[in-house]
Parts: sequence; C-alpha cells; structure tokens
Amino acid sequence: MGKEARGADGMTNVERDWFNAYRSMKHPNAAKAYKATHPNSNDMTCYKEGGIMLKRPAVRKALAKRRARVARKAELTREGVLKELADLRDGAAEANQFGPAVAAEKARGQEIGMFVERSAIEGAEGGPLVLVVKKRI
Repeated sequence: MGKEARGADGMTNVERDWFNAYRSMKHPNAAKAYKATHPNSNDMTCYKEGGIMLKRPAVRKALAKRRARVARKAELTREGVLKELADLRDGAAEANQFGPAVAAEKARGQEIGMFVERSAIEGAEGGPLVLVVKKRI
C-alpha cells in the first residue's frame, strides 16, 4: 500500500476530514473529531489517534493558519485589548465619567495580574469556619 496523496493544502483526505470535523466543533476535541470520522473506532483508539492527528505536521500547519486567521478577524491581541481599555479610560475621564474610567483601568490591571480576586470562607454569621469530622467505624 503506497502513501496517500496529499492535496494542495498538504493534507491527506483522512487528515482533511479529521481537521474539518475538529474545526466545526464549538469546543474542539481531538478524540471526538476522530470518532466523527471513524465511527466504528472504540474510545481508547479515538483518544490515541486524535492525539496523533494533532501532532501531524500538515494538521498543525492548518490549525496554525486557522488560528491566525481567526485572531486577525477578531483583531484580538493582549496588547490591543489593553490599548482599547486605555482609550476607553481616557475618553471616560475626559467626559468626567470617572466610574467607567476607573472600571477600565481596573480591567487593565486585572489583565496584567496587578489585581487578584480574593474570597474568604467564613462560618455562620461571619464567625470562624468549624469543620466537623465524623469517624466511621
């Protein structure tokens, strides 16, 4: 049995079918994409082969191109988000809308890890938390 022919995108038909199944999912999953293209395969085979598909050079290249295209389309980068928040902050401050200006600056700080959300666990009526351990015999 010879090598399978590759298309203009560099993928074989098997790789292309898997890639199309994978990219069509709302939450892409390699094993589920393999199951979609190989319905008679058992779960362990799908898990193993789905992982192998992700490592194939032609598939990796196609995934990288798709991610880049999606990122360009959304124009979402960390730097872009931070700049947009800074612009919103500045516009709000110029309009004497200090609440929104502070909210935008807080969002920028959270993005770079400056502010960390903290929560506390308290017992009844704000008192100390009491743990009860029951021993079973």
